[in-house]
Amino acid sequence: MKRLLLAVLVIASVGATAQKKTDKAAEAPKGIISNGSFDDVDVDKTLKAAGQIKLATPWDTPNSAIADLFSKDVKNVKFKTPANEHGMQDALSGSNYAGFRAYSKDTKKSRSYLQIKLNQKLVKGQQYCIRFSLSLADLSRFAVNNVGVYVAEKKMDKSDSDALTFVPQITIAENVPVNITDGWENICGTYTAAGGEEYIVIGGFGAEDKMKIEKMKKSTDTDKKMKAAGITLTTATNDAYYYIDNVDIVPVEAKSQCDCAKKSKPQAQFIYSSSVARATGAKPADIVNSTVVYFAALSEFIPGQFDSNVEEIAAIMKANPTLSLELIGHSDMDEIAEAKLDEEVVNMAQKRADSVKGALVGYGINASRISVSAVDDSQPANTFNSPSGHAQNRRVVFKVK
Repeated sequence: MKRLLLAVLVIASVGATAQKKTDKAAEAPKGIISNGSFDDVDVDKTLKAAGQIKLATPWDTPNSAIADLFSKDVKNVKFKTPANEHGMQDALSGSNYAGFRAYSKDTKKSRSYLQIKLNQKLVKGQQYCIRFSLSLADLSRFAVNNVGVYVAEKKMDKSDSDALTFVPQITIAENVPVNITDGWENICGTYTAAGGEEYIVIGGFGAEDKMKIEKMKKSTDTDKKMKAAGITLTTATNDAYYYIDNVDIVPVEAKSQCDCAKKSKPQAQFIYSSSVARATGAKPADIVNSTVVYFAALSEFIPGQFDSNVEEIAAIMKANPTLSLELIGHSDMDEIAEAKLDEEVVNMAQKRADSVKGALVGYGINASRISVSAVDDSQPANTFNSPSGHAQNRRVVFKVK
């Protein structure tokens, strides 16, 4: 009897423990996006036609031009992976991916889009990394730019098939045409939330006459590969059709945490440059006070284009031995965020001011005539959250004491 009672208690204890684990798993927090790989499909319905993205719950569409879903497990070869009616491509992960038309010369075929409600509203001021992967379908005659992600506060529910003409916040670097057919182009970018955004829309945006359109050539191997996979119609289509996989959104502290594993091309350093008109016979103090040296991101080194500015100030100080100046270093908001993760970026504004002082001393100016200070990002010259705005804020300002 005691043994039987002990066994019952053990079973009850195990059951309670299992229940706790189940409850804990059920309470595990969701990511910001569900089903980003399109592999969770409604098994009670059969994928057998175009425009069935809604089978990959909770994906939807913002208008009547509905995006497509492709899966390895369907019978209809037009919507299988890796070979289907648009081309050949293996899924990046799992066995499914989605597809949409970003551009079309055929007036009977509209651009199509994907839409999804996020699992949580975005937090004001929080920076998010938005990632996704695209592959241009082999049979597409064109590749285009303006393909990306638009973050929205509310759901879009249009009854027509008109293209969406607003500007996406996330696109490929430099917003060039996405033309990769042999593999996937990993695209990522950061978005700073206004607060309350709860939807994203993916597709080709903007007016067609404003798009950059690149004509593609079909590979000679495409026909052979597709026919071997059971696809006999391999005529190129008058559009830019893209496969998409692995959509994800994660919060980050700095842009360096949002890095694509593969980039289309190296990013050029954006350095702001401006010319200041000076009145004839401008006084030395006026010239000094109008001088600014701008810097590349995360760098305290003076760009070569500003060497002449520093040399000019040195010449003025030599000609005016009683003139002293203050150098005020500035940084942009991204650099302040990066400094939390990388100690080499800490005090970047101060380092820039010290760098300019060192250059002036190198021209023979006594260090005692130059003071330095830093205000980080507290006095921006440009408040727009854009590459050019940030570039204008990375600077050292000259001021006569």
